[in-house]
Amino acid sequence: MTDHGARSHATWSASSTARNWACPGALTLAGQIEQPPESLAAAWGTACHQLAERCLRGKANPMDYIGEVEQTQSFSIEVDEELAQCAQDYVDYVREASRAADWVKIEERFSLETVKPPFDAGGTADAVVYTSALKLLEVIDLKGGRGVRVDAKENPQGRTYALGALLAHPGLDVDKVQVTIVQPRVSRTPKVEIIHVADLIEWANDLKAKMHLADQARREIQVCGPDVWEDRWLRAGDHCSKTFCPAMATCPAARKKALAEARVWFSPEGDMQRPNSPDTFPPEELAKILDAADMIQDWLNAVRAYAHAQAEGGVVIPGYQLADKRAIRKWSAPETEVLSALFLMADLLPDDVYAPRKLKSPAQIEKMLGGPKKAGSVLDGLYSKESSGTNLVAVGKTDRPAVTPSVNQFFTAEKDA
Repeated sequence: MTDHGARSHATWSASSTARNWACPGALTLAGQIEQPPESLAAAWGTACHQLAERCLRGKANPMDYIGEVEQTQSFSIEVDEELAQCAQDYVDYVREASRAADWVKIEERFSLETVKPPFDAGGTADAVVYTSALKLLEVIDLKGGRGVRVDAKENPQGRTYALGALLAHPGLDVDKVQVTIVQPRVSRTPKVEIIHVADLIEWANDLKAKMHLADQARREIQVCGPDVWEDRWLRAGDHCSKTFCPAMATCPAARKKALAEARVWFSPEGDMQRPNSPDTFPPEELAKILDAADMIQDWLNAVRAYAHAQAEGGVVIPGYQLADKRAIRKWSAPETEVLSALFLMADLLPDDVYAPRKLKSPAQIEKMLGGPKKAGSVLDGLYSKESSGTNLVAVGKTDRPAVTPSVNQFFTAEKDA
């Protein structure tokens, strides 16, 4: 199985459709920079996809791999309960969708060459399921993120996968294509869009028009001045962070928008200016700033990652230097040699040097017993679900119900008393 992060990508990949759709200049700008190093969040998602693929191609379950390690381009990701559960939800959905299906394809590559785009375009669908009885082709996409909720409705990336799957199987008797987004860390309920083939083909014309806009932007950068080109072709917005634009750190449009939304700017002398402190903002102003908070933070993260990559390449950034991360001690000698020294020289016992066995989690035990229904009578009353606190999230980014603020609970209790 190929490392997902090491796969080659088309010039217009399905995963970049939403970004290129919203910002015609994004494709050109991204092509001018060295690709940023893999982030920990991206590595987590890659590990989740790799684990899910391994299980779908075999008969194992992701929960069986807890404690093992998935290797990505830059990280060794330990499979913990959260990662395993995320992959498990996706695997369970694909297996259930496949029960009545004629066939299922795992990690199927496709090309959009039939659309005749101005450059190579395509991608890899996580899972494609065909059910002849329903004349339905379903494309299932696993999303491992938790910071950005992904909806299926009119999703450019999802529709690109749908179009690619349809083109990859010419002659298939299909009336409708279903795009299913499985994003367990945001919602346990998959998001779905069902689109008729005729409507999907019509949408393909819109996609092709967007591709030609991006191609025009790519050609015009050779003849336009940078300021003119940026104003004409770059569009900053939520798509910058939601689609993880690789050019975000150096994009002038993203910089302007992030600083404007944060109400921060730089003086001619380079000093950072700030407005009034947050406690002077009314709730409406706070809402506006919070709406842009994700982009601001993602832009800052992108700048930091870019600066680190530049420093690793030998660029001197005034006032900053590369420093080793804090070292963590680990055994380098063979285990038998370590045990010999500890037992003979330090008079330690096996119970002293071995970590105690750890009880498996409720989710792992539930899986071993055959699922929630079969495990219910055994596990009832043995575990509890406790939240560690609250998060302030945008209403449209979560399916969880709103909770009562603690201050309201306090005053209600006082009043009732």
